[in-house]
Amino acid sequence: MDPGHRDGIPYALGNTGFVFNADRIVERMPDAPLDSWALLFDPEVAERFRDGGVAVLDAPGDVVQGALICIAIRLQRAMGIFARRWP
Repeated sequence: MDPGHRDGIPYALGNTGFVFNADRIVERMPDAPLDSWALLFDPEVAERFRDGGVAVLDAPGDVVQGALICIAIRLQRAMGIFARRWP
């Protein structure tokens, strides 16, 4: 089959994203970061939508990855490593 375990194939593959109604978000926050994970993970941004509901998937393995991406991007920007806006 695979002597020496040199090759591999992903067993499972999938995506986790988030969905929102951009029109409703912009009504409450015209400068909302619609192209950023900050929309979900920045407490100052998410606080503005608390009464309308902010919900996350009950799967820490999926949600934590998005939070870590957001944190890493902020650290990179603060350190001047990463100049472009992503994601």
